[in-house]
Amino acid sequence: MDKLSLISGFDVNKPSVIAFYGGGGKTSLIFALANELKLQGKKVLITTTTKIFPFAGLKTTFFEEKNINRKILAKLLEEQNPVIAGQRLSNDGKIEGFHINTITDLKSIGDTYILVEADGSKGKSIKGHAGYEPVLPDCADLIIPVIGADILGASIVEENIHRVNIFRKTICRENEIKYIDEHLTASTFAHMIKIGISMSPGARIKAVLNKSDKLSASANAAKIAAVMFNQYNIPELLVTAAREKYPVRYIFKQNSLNSLVKISAVILAAGESARMGRDKLSLPFKKHTILEETLKQLLAANIDQLVLVIKPGDQLNHLSKWDRVEIAVNHDYKQGQSSSLITGLNAVNNCSQGVLFALGDQPAITTSVYNLLLKSYSQKLKIVTLPLYNGKRGNPVIFDRFLWSELVKLEGDVGGRNVIDKLAKEDLDPVDCDDPAVLIDVDTPDDYRYLHDKNNKGEDASG
Repeated sequence: MDKLSLISGFDVNKPSVIAFYGGGGKTSLIFALANELKLQGKKVLITTTTKIFPFAGLKTTFFEEKNINRKILAKLLEEQNPVIAGQRLSNDGKIEGFHINTITDLKSIGDTYILVEADGSKGKSIKGHAGYEPVLPDCADLIIPVIGADILGASIVEENIHRVNIFRKTICRENEIKYIDEHLTASTFAHMIKIGISMSPGARIKAVLNKSDKLSASANAAKIAAVMFNQYNIPELLVTAAREKYPVRYIFKQNSLNSLVKISAVILAAGESARMGRDKLSLPFKKHTILEETLKQLLAANIDQLVLVIKPGDQLNHLSKWDRVEIAVNHDYKQGQSSSLITGLNAVNNCSQGVLFALGDQPAITTSVYNLLLKSYSQKLKIVTLPLYNGKRGNPVIFDRFLWSELVKLEGDVGGRNVIDKLAKEDLDPVDCDDPAVLIDVDTPDDYRYLHDKNNKGEDASG
């Protein structure tokens, strides 16, 4: 179970020219990506097509643009990483960068990630772009428009917005808009992307809302993403805090599941059925077994991945028809439920934002209940989303990635309740549910008889 990274978020898996433009901490974002690449042993060259301030504590190497010695540069990349390069230091103390054609020449060095700051914003989190901005190289493989999340709620005045008059004309379109809201932020991204496509037509695009630590609520970011998807058909938004150890907070993606973020489901099915006296998950339920019915309902829900946690030696022949189910074997199952939680988390997709933990012995929970919880989590992005029936907490529970590091510390026969009980009320999203199934699991023969009589009605699997 890895933290979300800029490398995975940007889908950077080979040497590329990556250009950043906009406002809201571009330089910090560039340095954060450079550091991740460096830790993976990749060579990184940082430069600009405009002007940037020197990086604190890092040496800048200057080259005359018409006389860049590729052998010297290649040697520098071996000796110091990342290499920061420009033409000269200007009178105002900034690094003067290279022409876009020079960036194309530098690309020929090979085996090097070239990170380019392609415009300035005077330290502001959003800007209006003049006709000559940004200066994006047409050889860019990836362009990254950036806006700072701290601009939400700010008034549209010069102290908050770089080139505010241009911003009013191009984004507000002379309307009497006074504050930056989610719709205006999404509109700004759309405008920036339009500019980017015109200058770097062959590049991929990853929009970034940086400074997520300044957001008053995660739902603000979700709303921006929803407007981008629905109104402007922009398929992806990364939400980051470049100065944090793990910069990526959310990856919003437009998909067919009606969910803004990738969500995995983990079915906990590695218990020993001690109180039942036999394998409870293979008992008949409707036209399937208990476990098969649970799988059936989850597979019809709006999830991106389904992981089934089992113990060694469990027979899975009857599950062969469920081809979307990924199997994770808990070799430490005798240590209790916490070991299954951890096994499931370790199998979850690296780009998933949330994980729904379901119990294998709750076959009466329907797809509609799962989707109710998934929709609420996707819209509100609370740290924990759980069902309430008549005021009582039930299962399944969705945990945001923010809490995964706490879940992996659990020991013994305990579940996520120990983590939930330590949270503040505002971190929880209790979703009212009119289905008592969220409170009912199958532990004993009496539990099974009750569920059997209530739900099967003569539809049992044979045998």
